[in-house]
Amino acid sequence: MLDLKIRLYAADVRTLSDRQIYEKALSLLDDDRRERTDRLRNEAGQRLSAGAGLLLKAALSLAGEEQAKIVCGENGKPYIEGRADLFFNLSHSKDMVICAVAPCEVGCDVEFKRPSVSRIADRYYTPEEQIFTALAPDNFFRMWTLKESFLKVTGKGLALALTDFSINVSETGISVSQSVDERSYSFKEYFSFDGYCCSVCAADMGSCSFEEHVISCDIENLIKQ
Repeated sequence: MLDLKIRLYAADVRTLSDRQIYEKALSLLDDDRRERTDRLRNEAGQRLSAGAGLLLKAALSLAGEEQAKIVCGENGKPYIEGRADLFFNLSHSKDMVICAVAPCEVGCDVEFKRPSVSRIADRYYTPEEQIFTALAPDNFFRMWTLKESFLKVTGKGLALALTDFSINVSETGISVSQSVDERSYSFKEYFSFDGYCCSVCAADMGSCSFEEHVISCDIENLIKQ
């Protein structure tokens, strides 16, 4: 039976500070991910890249795709070659990596909540969004992850400015006002990580549904699998 769940996997990459664990993780990655990770100049970036590669490998394996070939489509958005029924998206921030896997196109974003950024809301948010971000300290990052997850699922990249669409957050749900295309978009926020905000956006999800809880993964266990 077709799996209609949209799942979010997450892992803390601080374990990869141990060089022996990091080198083992690196050996398990595909050539492209390993080479891109090696090219990074700082250790924090290397940990995030290696952790994202491990998490993606594990998540796709659980979805029955153990030998996935990742290719880049328009604007560099990655896809699984030959699969029109399985999609993924990655994001990372500070020490956290996340991976969304779904039977429909999907985008995700995680952000570490840094202090004193609300003053720049007018640079990135529409007037309506600025009203929401002013209501609570965390709302700046909640809005940021919602907008980034939408931006990523469209695959438009830098061709679409953050102010070209507007996210509405209300008691009845989350919606987007946009003229990018005629697809319908659905959102879910996850509040499972202390110090982080996280959102997932799905396009034309139809009968699909969001998994209620994040699937937390341990880096050392991923290496042993």
